Amino acid sequence: VGQELAIKLAQMAHYENLKRARMTIVYNKSDAEAVQHFQELYPSFFPDLDSFSNELQVAGLDATEYQVWQPFADLDEWSFGVSVAKKIVFEPNEKNEVEIIDIASSRGIEYVVNGGFEFSNGGVTCDRFVDKLKILSETKGVRPFVFICHTEDDLNCADATELRSELDIRLKASKNGQEPDYVDRCEHRITILPYVPNRPMLHQLIHPDDKNGADLIPWGDCRESCTFSALTADNFRSLATAINHDFDLKCAQQDALQNGQTPPSRDQVPVKSLDEMSAWQRHSNLMAAAHATTKLALLRLTIVPFDPNVVYSRIDEDPEIKQFIDGGIHHEVRREWITKTEKDRLIEVVAMMEHHRWIAERLLMDWKFGDRPPKGSPENKRRIAFVDWDHLPESEAVKDRDQIARILELCRDEARRPREKCRFMITKMTG
Repeated sequence: VGQELAIKLAQMAHYENLKRARMTIVYNKSDAEAVQHFQELYPSFFPDLDSFSNELQVAGLDATEYQVWQPFADLDEWSFGVSVAKKIVFEPNEKNEVEIIDIASSRGIEYVVNGGFEFSNGGVTCDRFVDKLKILSETKGVRPFVFICHTEDDLNCADATELRSELDIRLKASKNGQEPDYVDRCEHRITILPYVPNRPMLHQLIHPDDKNGADLIPWGDCRESCTFSALTADNFRSLATAINHDFDLKCAQQDALQNGQTPPSRDQVPVKSLDEMSAWQRHSNLMAAAHATTKLALLRLTIVPFDPNVVYSRIDEDPEIKQFIDGGIHHEVRREWITKTEKDRLIEVVAMMEHHRWIAERLLMDWKFGDRPPKGSPENKRRIAFVDWDHLPESEAVKDRDQIARILELCRDEARRPREKCRFMITKMTG
C-alpha cells in the first residue's frame, strides 16, 4: 500500500505552483528489501545526485549536504538539469527552415519527485522524527502531509494519535481558553493520514468528524470504498474512455486530411473501451481523467457522477465555460502563444500542470527523452517532450493547452446526452 501510494502521489500531485512534489520515505530494517526492489523498479522516481554533479556545482550546491527531509529547492524545478540543443535544418527544397532538437547534445527530464529514502528505527513518535517534522512545517512554502502505512490498523492508529498529540504540543497554542490551534495556521499545519482499512471502530474512533479542518484523517475504510455505489460510480472510467475517443477522432481526422479524404465525424469513429486498449494506453487515459478534477479546480469547476435525482443547472451553456471551450486561439499549433488575458494565463498554467503530470506518468513507465520512432515502427518509449515547459516545442505545448478545452467539451457534450445515458456532470465548486 505504501509503495502504491508513493507512485500515485508522484503521478497525481501536480498543482498550480508548477513545482515537483517533495517526498521523504522513511523505512526500517524489515523494509530494506522492499526499498531496493522499489528503486530498481522505478529508477526515475528520485534524483540520481551523482548524475547531476556538474549541475549541482554550477548551482553552488554540494551533493554531500543534500537531505531528503530538506532537499535542495533547485531540484524542485522541472528545468533542473535540462539542456536542449536546437539546430536549423532545411527541407529538401532548401526554402523552409525547420527547428529540431539535437538529441545527442541534449538532456531531458530524468526524475519525478524531489527527496529520497531515509532509514530509521525510531518510529514516527521519536524525537528525531518529530523534530524534523516541526522544522519541515516551518519551512516557507511547504505543506507537510504524513501518511502512516504499517501492516496493522491498531499500530497505524496508535502512531497517528501519539504523533498528533506531540505535534499539537509543539505547534499549537490556546487563545482565550478556546481549543488550541496552529500558531500560524497557513504555514505550520501538518495533516496525518493513517491507513485503517479493516477496523471500522478504530477508523470511527479517531475520525475527526466534529473538528474544523481535520488534522488527523484515517483512510482506506473498506466499508466506504467497497460499497456497490462506490464501485459502480466511477466517472473516471467514463471520462477516460471519452478522452481516448477524442484522441482517436483527432488522429483519424488528421490521417484523412493527409490522404486527401473527408475527415470523419465523431459518430463515425468507433468508441474503444478501456479493455480494448493496451495496458499503458488504459493507464494513461485513466490518469488523465483522474487529474482532470485537479486542473478544473483552478477554474473553480469539478466533475461528479451523474445523479438522476438531482436537477443540474445548464452548466454546459455557462458563458464562463464557453470562453475556455470556444476561445480557439490555443488550438493553433504554429502560432506563438502569448498570455494576455486572465483566461490565457489560466489556460497556460493548466497546460503546464498537465505537461508535468504526463512526464511523471511516463517516466514511471520507463519512458525517456529521445527521438520518437517513425510512424508504423515499434514503440520505443522515447519523446522529445521530456523537457521543461520553456524548452518544449510549440507543437507539443499546444497539445497540453488543448486538453483542458477538450475535457470541457467532453463534459459539455455529456451534459447534452439524454438523462438516462448521462454518466458524469460538470458543476461549479462551492465554498
